[in-house]
Amino acid sequence: MIMGNGSDRLISLDELIERIENNFSFDMTISDEEKYRRFTAICLTFDHRTTANDGNNDDNLDRLISAIEEPMAYFDTLENKGLAEAVSIKLSLLYEYAFKIASAEKKIVFAKKYYDTAMQCAEFGRNIQNLNHECIAYWMAAKTAEFISRNAEDQRTKYDYGIKTTDASKKAIAIAEKILTPEIIAMKYSYLGNAYKFLTEIATDEVEIKEFAEQWFEYKIKSAELFELIGNDAIKGEMASKDDLLESAYQFTFAAVAQKFLSDNTNSLEEKIKHADRSAQCNIHAAEIFKELDWKEKTAIALDYAVYSLSYISRKIDDTETAISYAKMSYEIGIEAAELFEQVKNYERIYSRTNHTINDALFIVEKSTEINERLEYAIKAYERRNQLITTLEKAIENKELLESDIVKLCKISDYNLYELIAESAETVALITEDISQRAYFLRIANNASKKAIGKVIKKVFSTAENNLGKIKYDAFIQYGLLSIIKRNLYLSVLEDNPKYREEAFSLTRVIEAKAHYLEQKDKLNVMFHLLETELTAYILKEDYINARNRLEQLQDCCSFKDRKPFVFKLLLNSLKDNELESAKALIRGYKDNIEGESSLNHIYKPLFMLHIEQLEQKANLERRQEMR
Repeated sequence: MIMGNGSDRLISLDELIERIENNFSFDMTISDEEKYRRFTAICLTFDHRTTANDGNNDDNLDRLISAIEEPMAYFDTLENKGLAEAVSIKLSLLYEYAFKIASAEKKIVFAKKYYDTAMQCAEFGRNIQNLNHECIAYWMAAKTAEFISRNAEDQRTKYDYGIKTTDASKKAIAIAEKILTPEIIAMKYSYLGNAYKFLTEIATDEVEIKEFAEQWFEYKIKSAELFELIGNDAIKGEMASKDDLLESAYQFTFAAVAQKFLSDNTNSLEEKIKHADRSAQCNIHAAEIFKELDWKEKTAIALDYAVYSLSYISRKIDDTETAISYAKMSYEIGIEAAELFEQVKNYERIYSRTNHTINDALFIVEKSTEINERLEYAIKAYERRNQLITTLEKAIENKELLESDIVKLCKISDYNLYELIAESAETVALITEDISQRAYFLRIANNASKKAIGKVIKKVFSTAENNLGKIKYDAFIQYGLLSIIKRNLYLSVLEDNPKYREEAFSLTRVIEAKAHYLEQKDKLNVMFHLLETELTAYILKEDYINARNRLEQLQDCCSFKDRKPFVFKLLLNSLKDNELESAKALIRGYKDNIEGESSLNHIYKPLFMLHIEQLEQKANLERRQEMR
């Protein structure tokens, strides 16, 4: 037996069904209007909290639906429209009741009946020109259709009721815009946006998916803009407005997601870029609102997402000037985001955001043809890396991070971070035309490499690493030493100071002593680079006999296709014969154009050009002295 859960004055479901059936039986000789009046009175005595306790819940609900089919079919024919409206509401509540307490197996069945009822009630509301009644009924239909769409097992039903959700919602919104408050309308826009988002997830036709995503975006933007308008008006009127502005910011971020979806799901590069740009602008606008509300982390996250879109555009767009412009926007906004993450001590985001801004700066360095612009962003990349290390070390010092956290946050070790600083400083050195600045950044690069090597050595001695681990660290040390040697060779020429060359020779002996510990691949690679640095050192020393010896060794160990030994041979011959113009033309015209080839452009090319220029100056001076 299903009993009422309320007071004794409320009837059970069994009693309700029995009374409705009796009320609309042929035996009742009262008028239709009186039947419907009695029906509303019966419904008022029903306990809507009634639940099943005998396992026959669905059967009783079937009986209920059967009992109210007749009043459902004819209530809108009543001349008394006020009574008809009351009946409409009672019928809707009974269908809703049946839907809500039905078993999982029958819930969809009753939900469909409830949806049909709601749509019929909405039509009735339209006929009697009761906007409130019509609007509420359409919202009931939309919510029920949404339930069916999200819970149905077959895709066709999901799709059909997904469409019904949006159709009913749009009809409700059209009425709501006339009679409801702006806050409610803004929420309904957001709801409709979500319904279209769901359709993008279940639709299979690409054209439809794009159309649904556009609608998803459109209603999220309408919601965001209306909430923002409400919030700003509230501020002017000195009313509480933070909730509305906060909701506006969220809706802008949801709109950004819709645009990213459109960008990700088109094959047209032009469309990808257009939607990525819109996504970025939505996130930037959201960030402005979060910032106004002094919500630092949310501001930073919104900016973070904007940066990804801007950076994406910079890498995809064909026009170099426009690409650089987007990379600059990405860089500047990324810096702001990183600073905000630092304020809230979100170290994982600090690293990822700073790393991204560095990549943007290096992209500008790579693409720009303006020497000052390249230098500016090379320096910025170096400063960002340096600032990152400082921030992380300060956090460790303040017990906010452990040293072991660095690998978790950055996916690389602290010694790798120092080596990245070395690379950034070296990049600046190779771009700047100021000799003193070039030397300054080469020394910074060397100091950073030495710190990296020191941290590796400390790690090896402080942990019980197996042989394989130690070999890995040995390789890092050897490559780091090779970088220091190359920079020292450059410094020896830049500052005309042989101490750097001697230090380079000293470090080559350290590498020679340790290289045999390395794995075969690393051993061959290190020995190749070692020979080329020694060859370079002898050329700078003008010791062409030892240089020739190293060249022969270099040619013997060159196990891959590389033109450098041949270039070194030509250079050595030109310098030995004092054919400086030929040597200069050789180095100036050299380009690394074979994939996998070790670079000569990096340090050696500017190094040799400077060395040849110094030899020319020396030769000119000697000629002038002879003429005297």
